[in-house]
Amino acid sequence: LGMSLKIKIMMKENTKFGDLFDAIICICMDSEEETWQNQCLPQFEKLNIKETDVIRHPGGNPNDFKNAHGCCVAHYNVLRLCKEKQFKRPLILESDFELTHKFSLEKIQNAITSLENLDWNILSLGGKIKSWKPELINDYIIKTAFEYTHAIVYNGIYIDEILGIVENSLRRTPGVNIDKIYSRYRFRIVDKCYMTKDLCILQGGNNGSYKRSGRALKAYKIKMRRMNDE
Repeated sequence: LGMSLKIKIMMKENTKFGDLFDAIICICMDSEEETWQNQCLPQFEKLNIKETDVIRHPGGNPNDFKNAHGCCVAHYNVLRLCKEKQFKRPLILESDFELTHKFSLEKIQNAITSLENLDWNILSLGGKIKSWKPELINDYIIKTAFEYTHAIVYNGIYIDEILGIVENSLRRTPGVNIDKIYSRYRFRIVDKCYMTKDLCILQGGNNGSYKRSGRALKAYKIKMRRMNDE
């Protein structure tokens, strides 16, 4: 796909955000009850989804792997759940996810529809672009390596493969984090990764999360300008 494909996809009537996925899983530890109440629930409300429609996942014990990064273990355990339940297109959120002014239901639906004829494994709804120059696919998605896993969609076909890569990485590379696994070419995942063309969901709720969003926005401006200069 060497050039952008301009498309306009009509949404099905009365489509809701939750209709786009067969599961919505939010990683939020038991100790993060305040975050759940003050950060997650208000964002769910903006998405027009009920708390009962979301699987709250506690993450897991980092001690299950030597010198493991807690976030990586959490995503590993979520992948195990997705495999067990045979989810086809689950949305995974982290507890600090936050909608941006660029978010719209139409953009997310069109991004997902755009993937139907592509070989993809992960769609990020907004992260830190890591590719030197992303590839513009159409008005809704770009092909790129990325960091930050606060809002990602899995293609169920690849969940077992990704789970195996994450597990092997945890066992063989002490201290590895999920960002490295999903953004480094040696882990064999990034060649099928895509991102929404606009950063629809970033991170918020605390200073650390807002700083990560700032870094994502900075990278986005640089990389998209480089892509558009082609």
